[in-house]
Amino acid sequence: ASRLPLPRPVSLGLALPFARPARAALVGGAVLFGAVSATFAMGLENSFAHFQDERTGGFSAGSAVVQPARDDAGRTGPRQNQGPRFFGPNDPRTKHLDAAKVAAAIASVPGTRAAFGWGDSGSTVIGSPPQAEVDTVTGDLSWTGLELVAGRWYAAPGEAVASDRLASTAGIHVGDTVTVVQWGKSMPLKIVGIDFDTHDGSAVIATDAASFTAGGLVPRIDQFNVQLAPQTDGAAWLASASAALRPLNAEADHNAGGRGSDVVMVMSTLVATLTLMLVVVAALGVLNTVVQDTRERIHDLGIYKALGMTPKQTVTMVMTSVSLTGLVAGLVGVPIGAALERVTLNPMQNAVGMHLPPSVTHSYTPGLIGPLLAGGIVIALLGAMLPAGWAARSRTAVALRTE
Repeated sequence: ASRLPLPRPVSLGLALPFARPARAALVGGAVLFGAVSATFAMGLENSFAHFQDERTGGFSAGSAVVQPARDDAGRTGPRQNQGPRFFGPNDPRTKHLDAAKVAAAIASVPGTRAAFGWGDSGSTVIGSPPQAEVDTVTGDLSWTGLELVAGRWYAAPGEAVASDRLASTAGIHVGDTVTVVQWGKSMPLKIVGIDFDTHDGSAVIATDAASFTAGGLVPRIDQFNVQLAPQTDGAAWLASASAALRPLNAEADHNAGGRGSDVVMVMSTLVATLTLMLVVVAALGVLNTVVQDTRERIHDLGIYKALGMTPKQTVTMVMTSVSLTGLVAGLVGVPIGAALERVTLNPMQNAVGMHLPPSVTHSYTPGLIGPLLAGGIVIALLGAMLPAGWAARSRTAVALRTE
């Protein structure tokens, strides 16, 4: 390091880990602990955030919902805004929407960005749990953020996607054919994908309404999810939509569905708190080691100061002495922390009985990896700040008399 074309305080600091490898190992161990902890926690926090996004996306996405108008005699109640429906999907009192007319009315309202309709068809799935339902969908739901964990989206009549939990429970795989029954009539649906769907108990098969029509069954649409354009006034849109939908016996309301998991929110808070504590502990470990090293080298510091080293140069030397070790420990700690996060997610998804989508399992983006790689240096410098200041303030005469 002394031969490098660097300022003398920097070269002296870089040479110190090689002169005192045991102390450098202690600093590296503390920084490694902090880097692993920070990487693990940031990845887990990112996974939790994406999991919450999944819960508020898909069939729960949208700024507003459109549903059959309520009345006193037999209101279905909005799925998410008014609680469970009073009647089953096959009950004649359960209202459904004229999908084509409602979709056209929604599209005509200024401020509408995207919308799709869906509903429980009232069908059963042979060989699946009783709670399994078949939803018929009309329109494009690609904007909702609903992710696949396997396969692809349905693209032709007779194709469908199954929720991951239903697929795991019923033993359904991509390429299988399931039989759905509605009012005594049956039709086959080929499963071409498995999605991470968490609505209605997560036991859902979704297919295009055209599949039911082609198979001689009746598609049911009892809700439209609507995404408003940016800068759109929600209250004004609801007023305009209500006027357009009233002749169709439909009404619009704010979307109160897609609530995030309270358990995940608590876990996320705990992870963030624990991470902060572990990083502080790592910085304190660096602090303790650098303090001991600085005290042992106080006589050398006195000589440097007697030869003209300024307080600023002293701080630079002490801070540089831990930077190389911090960099190496950070580079080693990030992949270890990422591997630990991946190992942790596997039992978590097994515990909930679902396969997590790519956005949750692949949480380390380039924008996150960069700061994490630099985290080792940050932890090392934070721990060395106080000893560096103390060394800079030490008086030359006192330092020279110290043995």
